[in-house]
Amino acid sequence: VLTAGKFLPAAMGSLNADALKLTGSFSDLVGDRITDPFIKNWLDLLCFLLSGLDASGTVAAEVAFMFNEWYQPNCQLDFPVGGSQGMVDALVGGLQKYGGKIRLGAH
Repeated sequence: VLTAGKFLPAAMGSLNADALKLTGSFSDLVGDRITDPFIKNWLDLLCFLLSGLDASGTVAAEVAFMFNEWYQPNCQLDFPVGGSQGMVDALVGGLQKYGGKIRLGAH
């Protein structure tokens, strides 16, 4: 507390209503400012790539941080080889390699 305490007055001064919007969902942050359906779908896709959820389920601060990262020089957006099916195949392969079995529909 003592170490961070000296920064508290400056930090409190930057907490305004706009900064607090970053704690909500990204869709709440952009609201009705974006009306083009293509752009809205694109933003939903980017949010899904980040969190697995659309813009209504993704925290605005996460999107803001990643947008900053994506626009840095030499940045690239990586995906697993084979996409999400490749991830499933690797997990199943690892399970089976060590004697595990996949039982679908078993309760």
